[in-house]
Amino acid sequence: MRLKALALVVPLVVTACGGAPAVLTSPSPTATARATPAPLAFPPSVVASGTLRVALPTSDQGVILKDPVSGEPKGALIDIARELARRADLTFTLVEFTTYPSMVALMKDGRWDVGIIGREPAREVDLDFAPPLIDVDFGYLVRPGSAIRSAADVDQPGVRVIVRRGTPPDALLTPTLKQAQIVRIDGLQDVAFEALRAGSGDVLALSRPALTVYLDKLPGSALLNDRFGVSQFSLVVPKGKADLLSPVRQFSDELRTSDFVAQAIARSGPKGTLPTVR
Repeated sequence: MRLKALALVVPLVVTACGGAPAVLTSPSPTATARATPAPLAFPPSVVASGTLRVALPTSDQGVILKDPVSGEPKGALIDIARELARRADLTFTLVEFTTYPSMVALMKDGRWDVGIIGREPAREVDLDFAPPLIDVDFGYLVRPGSAIRSAADVDQPGVRVIVRRGTPPDALLTPTLKQAQIVRIDGLQDVAFEALRAGSGDVLALSRPALTVYLDKLPGSALLNDRFGVSQFSLVVPKGKADLLSPVRQFSDELRTSDFVAQAIARSGPKGTLPTVR
């Protein structure tokens, strides 16, 4: 998959906080990928540990949310990770990250076994990807009082589009926006959102799940229906770990031929995500 305009597949960049993994023991979703799925043969080192450590982008992007009552993370990606651990008869251990470099650093320290992240060609240097499971749209959040009503209105003289520097929206929009001004912000998504709130730009370009969260935090703002790209999230393993990739790929193939992902999105969200079409 390569970065292009509109209907194309682009990755979602994530960032990391590190810290000790948190073991979550709440029940996995009741839906299963198949009625009688074949056993998942994880390597002996993982089986002996009794736990499957799954790296997930819980602090950014809006693809994973916090339950307002328990405070635990929730979302279709969490459901997928829990189901993978359940199928392997292992305890699910969550390893949180918020930036891709931090995810790689945690990997080099041996802190996780399997991860979930948006697919990007550059990441294939570090990771091996299973088939994608979830599509996440990129979209625009428009500041209050703006006359912008569609993506066509964005690329106009005088319009300032906020992006996070070096992220897929930056890479995607830089060659495609001909008249609008791109305002690059360093930092996480909250920093970019605060720049929109402060009036440093007219439009914020991010993943649709994150924009849905920010829409509720900025009265009078508008989330455009148009999308300018898609990120495909996949299960991943460290590069060259064929014994890990085999059961992960098997599990992904099973989910892609079932309704598990659609049910997980309907149950746990977030908005702006869809099962990847085979």
